[in-house]
Amino acid sequence: MNNYETLIKNINETAQEILVEVDNDRDVAIDRCYEAADSSEYVSYYHKSWELIDIIKDYDIDRFYEAESEVFELLVADKNTTLNQLATLIAYHIVRDLLIDAVELELVEA
Repeated sequence: MNNYETLIKNINETAQEILVEVDNDRDVAIDRCYEAADSSEYVSYYHKSWELIDIIKDYDIDRFYEAESEVFELLVADKNTTLNQLATLIAYHIVRDLLIDAVELELVEA
């Protein structure tokens, strides 16, 4: 299994856990996706943020560009914002969107 497949497997497992916790309540599940993304190792550690970005750029470049655009639309970076900080913000948006997509798919298939 490659890194992308492992990532998606982990995202899907997390989405399933979220749905079980909230008894398939879509709105609460979406809120939990934000929380889960925020506590993700891909957001907590710079090297993991870069790893995620590399994986996504290789397998889902459009998702990377969407996350990057969202970060730059929302972010007012100052001279103290580091490249690593930007990477963690992009990673957050990628993980959040992957989780939301996985939750939505699980709900459709249920």
